[in-house]
Amino acid sequence: ERAQDIADALHADVSFHCHKTLDADEEGDTLEVTAASKHCAGAMIVLDHEDRPNQLMRIAERLGL
Repeated sequence: ERAQDIADALHADVSFHCHKTLDADEEGDTLEVTAASKHCAGAMIVLDHEDRPNQLMRIAERLGL
């Protein structure tokens, strides 16, 4: 189920955040994106290999990053 959620997010051209940079609630049940959250490098690698950069990647490319 989680793998399908990840695949759906990558195909939806939305930001996909690294699970290690999300904040967990006290019970650890939910993860939240914060200002300190980073984008998932693994997801960006997959998108790059598939020649399907997401919006963030396209902006970074235009800025020469």
